[in-house]
Amino acid sequence: MARNVLIIGEVRDGTITRETLEATAAAGQIAGGGAVSGMLIGEFAHCTAEDWMLYGVDPIVTLDNGTENPDRFIGAVLPVVMRENPDLVIAGHAALGEELPVRLAEILDLPLVAEVIGLTRYQGSLILHQEENWHTLYGEEEEKLIATIRPGRFRVPVQDRSDPGLIKPAGAKDMKIHQPV
Repeated sequence: MARNVLIIGEVRDGTITRETLEATAAAGQIAGGGAVSGMLIGEFAHCTAEDWMLYGVDPIVTLDNGTENPDRFIGAVLPVVMRENPDLVIAGHAALGEELPVRLAEILDLPLVAEVIGLTRYQGSLILHQEENWHTLYGEEEEKLIATIRPGRFRVPVQDRSDPGLIKPAGAKDMKIHQPV
């Protein structure tokens, strides 16, 4: 079953984090043909969003901010999650990805599957593996959840330069949509 996935990605030192790229790989597997969108957070996030699109994330909402305090971001992330209404929200389990998904799960009253280490598709279901546990998303059920990916468990995907996509800066009064060249 195709699922829509929203990735919460991070930029550190002007670069998309490896954890974000690993979460992108997992999101592509989880989506199974569904949409993979993203919210990229960090200083100069708008400068790196176009690079992230090359990994199949589209559209992307950017939030430029140098702080790594999840409390500052929850107010910006929550409306994006509510608007996009994804089946699954996913983040790399590092920095913001460690605390922000926990707060989102609490606020939205959704299950949190932390530190996913692998994925398996079996008879129409998707199984999210943890170290000593697993969580199954059954084929036709409409279950929504939030997950974090344990670093080093998913191979970074290959870039695809064929579709430029859309970048939307968050926090602006009128959301401007930028079409990268």
